[in-house]
Amino acid sequence: MKKILLTLFFAGLLSISYSQFYKNISGSPKGFSDSLNAIIKAYASNYRGIQGELIEMQNGVEIYKAFAAIPGAQSARIFRFQSKVDTTASWQAIMCSGVSFKDASKIYRNLYNAVKKAKINFNEPSAGGFYGEMQPPEESMRFIQSDLRSSSTGKIYQKLVVTIELTGEFDEWEVKISISHKRDDSHYL
Repeated sequence: MKKILLTLFFAGLLSISYSQFYKNISGSPKGFSDSLNAIIKAYASNYRGIQGELIEMQNGVEIYKAFAAIPGAQSARIFRFQSKVDTTASWQAIMCSGVSFKDASKIYRNLYNAVKKAKINFNEPSAGGFYGEMQPPEESMRFIQSDLRSSSTGKIYQKLVVTIELTGEFDEWEVKISISHKRDDSHYL
């Protein structure tokens, strides 16, 4: 009986968490855009203004708590790379974890659409945004990624990319979003 009650309790929490995420993404485009703008503004200073305490260190990467997140994020972190080749940082948030494919794919699609609709201030005369094509979620694929590139022509933001990932392991799925500097690797192909 206890086990059934605990299962129902956690299922209710997950349902509330999912519905809160969906409400935050679909209910307030301006709030989403404002949050995304704050993170993108911090990108210009390699996220120094929103970096919290050090959480852990891995091979060549320091992981910090991030003070800025988008609505519905479960957690947000800054990954600071420490190699001779790459000293950039990226911001990443986990939007959902341990959910069904159906719920994760809805969050993935809603997040992609929210980023694509967001009005971004790239310190240019008019608002900009992001462009790209969504890779459709398929349950048979365990990793799906959609990249949205900045519409900015300015030096600081022209290589800014928002990546949305949908990953699955067994019956549990996760959706992440990251904002980072990406060079054009096409000349290496």
